[in-house]
Amino acid sequence: MKTASQLRAEIDRELAKASSREIIGKSIAQKGSGTADGKDLFLYGDGALTVGRFGTIIKGTGGRTPESIDVGRRVGWYVLDDSILYDADEIPRLVAVAKPILARGGTPGEVRAAFRQKSAKDTAFKPTWTVIEADRSGKTRVRAWKLPRLFGLGGYAVFDDATAPGAAHRGRYQIMQEIGRSGTYAPTGNDFRNLEGVHAWIAEHRALNAR
Repeated sequence: MKTASQLRAEIDRELAKASSREIIGKSIAQKGSGTADGKDLFLYGDGALTVGRFGTIIKGTGGRTPESIDVGRRVGWYVLDDSILYDADEIPRLVAVAKPILARGGTPGEVRAAFRQKSAKDTAFKPTWTVIEADRSGKTRVRAWKLPRLFGLGGYAVFDDATAPGAAHRGRYQIMQEIGRSGTYAPTGNDFRNLEGVHAWIAEHRALNAR
Protein backbone atom coordinates (compact mmCIF):
# COMPACT_ATOMS: atom_id res chain seq x y z
CA MET A 1 0.00 0.00 0.00
CA LYS A 2 1.28 3.46 -0.93
CA THR A 3 1.61 6.21 1.64
CA ALA A 4 -0.19 9.52 1.26
CA SER A 5 3.04 11.27 0.27
CA GLN A 6 3.77 8.62 -2.37
CA LEU A 7 0.26 8.97 -3.80
CA ARG A 8 0.60 12.74 -3.85
CA ALA A 9 3.94 12.50 -5.64
CA GLU A 10 2.46 10.11 -8.20
CA ILE A 11 -0.52 12.41 -8.80
CA ASP A 12 1.80 15.39 -9.20
CA ARG A 13 3.89 13.50 -11.76
CA GLU A 14 0.81 12.54 -13.76
CA LEU A 15 -0.52 16.10 -13.69
CA ALA A 16 2.83 17.40 -14.94
CA LYS A 17 3.00 14.71 -17.62
CA ALA A 18 -0.51 15.43 -18.87
CA SER A 19 -0.18 19.19 -18.82
CA SER A 20 3.14 19.13 -20.64
CA ARG A 21 1.44 17.73 -23.76
CA GLU A 22 -0.71 20.83 -24.20
CA ILE A 23 0.44 24.10 -25.75
CA ILE A 24 -1.20 26.87 -23.73
CA GLY A 25 0.51 29.89 -25.25
CA LYS A 26 2.55 30.94 -28.25
CA SER A 27 4.32 33.99 -29.60
CA ILE A 28 4.47 33.77 -33.38
CA ALA A 29 6.83 36.06 -35.28
CA GLN A 30 4.67 36.06 -38.42
CA LYS A 31 1.88 37.73 -36.44
CA GLY A 32 4.05 40.61 -35.33
CA SER A 33 5.28 39.13 -32.09
CA GLY A 34 7.82 36.36 -31.47
CA THR A 35 11.41 37.25 -30.61
CA ALA A 36 13.23 40.33 -31.88
CA ASP A 37 15.06 38.17 -34.43
CA GLY A 38 11.85 36.56 -35.68
CA LYS A 39 11.70 33.23 -33.83
CA ASP A 40 8.50 31.58 -32.58
CA LEU A 41 8.10 30.67 -28.89
CA PHE A 42 5.76 28.03 -27.45
CA LEU A 43 4.61 27.63 -23.83
CA TYR A 44 3.41 24.24 -22.60
CA GLY A 45 1.12 23.33 -19.74
CA ASP A 46 3.95 22.44 -17.36
CA GLY A 47 5.64 25.82 -17.93
CA ALA A 48 8.15 24.51 -20.45
CA LEU A 49 9.21 26.93 -23.20
CA THR A 50 10.61 26.03 -26.60
CA VAL A 51 11.96 28.06 -29.51
CA GLY A 52 9.93 26.58 -32.36
CA ARG A 53 7.06 24.13 -31.96
CA PHE A 54 9.33 21.10 -31.80
CA GLY A 55 12.38 22.81 -30.35
CA THR A 56 14.43 21.77 -27.34
CA ILE A 57 13.00 22.83 -23.97
CA ILE A 58 14.76 25.97 -22.74
CA LYS A 59 16.88 25.31 -19.68
CA GLY A 60 15.20 26.35 -16.44
CA THR A 61 11.62 26.13 -17.75
CA GLY A 62 8.98 23.54 -16.92
CA GLY A 63 8.04 21.97 -13.60
CA ARG A 64 7.02 18.69 -11.97
CA THR A 65 5.06 19.81 -8.89
CA PRO A 66 2.03 22.11 -8.85
CA GLU A 67 4.16 24.85 -7.27
CA SER A 68 6.97 24.65 -9.82
CA ILE A 69 4.46 24.42 -12.68
CA ASP A 70 2.74 27.57 -11.42
CA VAL A 71 6.05 29.47 -11.35
CA GLY A 72 6.98 28.04 -14.74
CA ARG A 73 3.73 29.24 -16.27
CA ARG A 74 4.16 32.73 -14.82
CA VAL A 75 7.67 32.92 -16.22
CA GLY A 76 6.46 31.54 -19.54
CA TRP A 77 3.65 34.04 -19.95
CA TYR A 78 6.00 36.88 -19.05
CA VAL A 79 8.54 35.72 -21.66
CA LEU A 80 5.83 35.48 -24.33
CA ASP A 81 4.60 38.99 -23.51
CA ASP A 82 8.09 40.52 -23.63
CA SER A 83 9.63 38.27 -26.30
CA ILE A 84 9.71 40.99 -28.96
CA LEU A 85 12.34 42.83 -26.86
CA TYR A 86 14.85 39.96 -26.97
CA ASP A 87 16.67 37.77 -29.46
CA ALA A 88 16.08 34.01 -29.23
CA ASP A 89 19.58 33.39 -27.86
CA GLU A 90 18.83 35.80 -24.99
CA ILE A 91 15.72 33.90 -23.81
CA PRO A 92 17.55 31.36 -21.57
CA ARG A 93 19.30 34.20 -19.75
CA LEU A 94 15.98 36.07 -19.47
CA VAL A 95 14.37 32.97 -17.93
CA ALA A 96 17.19 32.63 -15.40
CA VAL A 97 16.76 36.27 -14.36
CA ALA A 98 12.94 36.20 -14.34
CA LYS A 99 12.37 32.99 -12.39
CA PRO A 100 13.44 34.09 -8.87
CA ILE A 101 11.92 37.55 -9.30
CA LEU A 102 8.50 36.33 -10.44
CA ALA A 103 8.53 33.47 -7.91
CA ARG A 104 8.62 36.03 -5.08
CA GLY A 105 5.90 38.15 -6.72
CA GLY A 106 8.15 40.66 -8.48
CA THR A 107 7.07 42.75 -11.45
CA PRO A 108 7.98 42.63 -15.16
CA GLY A 109 9.70 45.98 -14.70
CA GLU A 110 12.00 44.46 -12.09
CA VAL A 111 12.83 41.60 -14.47
CA ARG A 112 13.70 43.99 -17.31
CA ALA A 113 15.92 46.09 -15.06
CA ALA A 114 17.70 43.03 -13.63
CA PHE A 115 18.22 41.61 -17.13
CA ARG A 116 19.77 44.87 -18.35
CA GLN A 117 22.11 44.99 -15.37
CA LYS A 118 23.19 41.37 -15.73
CA SER A 119 23.66 41.60 -19.48
CA ALA A 120 25.64 44.82 -19.23
CA LYS A 121 27.92 43.18 -16.68
CA ASP A 122 28.26 39.76 -18.33
CA THR A 123 28.23 40.32 -22.07
CA ALA A 124 28.53 43.92 -23.21
CA PHE A 125 32.30 43.88 -23.64
CA LYS A 126 32.97 40.14 -23.97
CA PRO A 127 33.03 39.15 -27.64
CA THR A 128 31.17 35.99 -28.58
CA TRP A 129 32.35 35.12 -32.07
CA THR A 130 30.50 33.12 -34.71
CA VAL A 131 32.52 31.80 -37.65
CA ILE A 132 31.10 33.09 -40.93
CA GLU A 133 33.72 31.76 -43.33
CA ALA A 134 36.68 29.38 -43.08
CA ASP A 135 39.32 28.21 -45.55
CA ARG A 136 39.80 24.62 -46.69
CA SER A 137 42.00 23.81 -43.70
CA GLY A 138 39.30 25.02 -41.30
CA LYS A 139 41.08 28.23 -40.33
CA THR A 140 38.69 31.10 -39.70
CA ARG A 141 38.64 33.80 -42.38
CA VAL A 142 35.63 35.83 -41.28
CA ARG A 143 33.90 35.88 -37.91
CA ALA A 144 31.16 38.04 -36.40
CA TRP A 145 30.24 39.24 -32.93
CA LYS A 146 26.54 40.10 -32.62
CA LEU A 147 26.27 42.94 -30.12
CA PRO A 148 23.75 42.63 -27.25
CA ARG A 149 20.37 44.29 -27.60
CA LEU A 150 21.11 46.85 -24.91
CA PHE A 151 21.50 50.62 -24.95
CA GLY A 152 20.59 50.73 -28.65
CA LEU A 153 23.14 48.09 -29.73
CA GLY A 154 20.54 45.69 -31.17
CA GLY A 155 21.02 45.08 -34.87
CA TYR A 156 24.75 45.85 -34.78
CA ALA A 157 27.54 43.32 -35.24
CA VAL A 158 31.32 43.45 -35.38
CA PHE A 159 32.83 41.64 -38.36
CA ASP A 160 36.45 40.54 -38.16
CA ASP A 161 37.84 40.06 -41.66
CA ALA A 162 41.57 40.56 -42.03
CA THR A 163 41.40 39.46 -45.69
CA ALA A 164 38.90 42.11 -46.80
CA PRO A 165 40.16 44.66 -49.38
CA GLY A 166 41.66 47.64 -47.57
CA ALA A 167 41.55 45.95 -44.15
CA ALA A 168 45.24 46.63 -43.51
CA HIS A 169 44.64 50.35 -44.05
CA ARG A 170 41.23 50.96 -42.45
CA GLY A 171 41.21 48.15 -39.88
CA ARG A 172 40.02 44.54 -39.77
CA TYR A 173 37.12 45.14 -37.36
CA GLN A 174 34.04 46.61 -39.01
CA ILE A 175 30.85 47.75 -37.26
CA MET A 176 27.96 46.50 -39.40
CA GLN A 177 24.20 47.06 -39.07
CA GLU A 178 21.48 44.58 -39.99
CA ILE A 179 19.04 45.64 -42.69
CA GLY A 180 15.65 45.08 -41.09
CA ARG A 181 15.47 41.45 -39.93
CA SER A 182 16.95 40.09 -43.13
CA GLY A 183 20.15 38.72 -41.61
CA THR A 184 22.06 40.86 -44.13
CA TYR A 185 24.48 43.44 -42.72
CA ALA A 186 25.70 46.68 -44.25
CA PRO A 187 28.82 48.72 -43.31
CA THR A 188 28.37 51.72 -41.02
CA GLY A 189 31.74 53.21 -41.90
CA ASN A 190 33.12 52.54 -38.41
CA ASP A 191 36.27 50.43 -38.85
CA PHE A 192 38.99 49.75 -36.30
CA ARG A 193 42.44 48.16 -36.23
CA ASN A 194 41.91 46.56 -32.81
CA LEU A 195 39.20 45.62 -30.32
CA GLU A 196 40.08 48.57 -28.10
CA GLY A 197 38.67 50.80 -30.82
CA VAL A 198 35.53 48.67 -30.99
CA HIS A 199 35.06 48.89 -27.22
CA ALA A 200 35.45 52.67 -27.34
CA TRP A 201 32.77 52.87 -30.05
CA ILE A 202 30.43 50.71 -27.97
CA ALA A 203 30.98 52.87 -24.87
CA GLU A 204 30.29 56.04 -26.86
CA HIS A 205 27.18 54.54 -28.46
CA ARG A 206 25.86 53.41 -25.07
CA ALA A 207 26.47 56.84 -23.56
CA LEU A 208 24.55 58.55 -26.39
CA ASN A 209 21.58 56.21 -26.00
CA ALA A 210 21.55 56.61 -22.21
CA ARG A 211 20.90 60.34 -22.43
